Amino acid sequence: GMKYNRLRDLKKKDLNIKDDIQFDCLYLLSKVIHSEAGSSWISEYHRRMVGSVVLNRVASPEFPNTMNEVVYQRGQYAGAINGSLNHIIPSEACVRSAFKLIADGSIAPSSVVFQAEFPQGSGVYKTVNDPYLGTTYFCYSSRPWLYD
Repeated sequence: GMKYNRLRDLKKKDLNIKDDIQFDCLYLLSKVIHSEAGSSWISEYHRRMVGSVVLNRVASPEFPNTMNEVVYQRGQYAGAINGSLNHIIPSEACVRSAFKLIADGSIAPSSVVFQAEFPQGSGVYKTVNDPYLGTTYFCYSSRPWLYD
């Protein structure tokens, strides 16, 4: 075990992978991305924005401090509410997006903590339009001063 762990740590160092990548986090983030933006035609940008909102919430003073608590916070993610998240097997594209996010960090400003089908918070950062899903709004916190 010790030898294997040492080799793994060296490999992670070589690849510049941060030590806090945990399978559970990667898997959960992949499932959320799949549940919110899993259709094959959806862009990598859209997938990463969905995941960025999750990461931003984990880092935010306004939301819980773990990915599990953020995703399962009451009334937040449809897949968590209706139980479908427990049964999702994320696509390879969603896993790749989640891995890049965990390795490199959020692609959105830290105060972007909302994703919805309508504008909310203190303003819209970006919108993504989809012919089937309509418009997704990525929005700033209602208290942006907490993020300066």
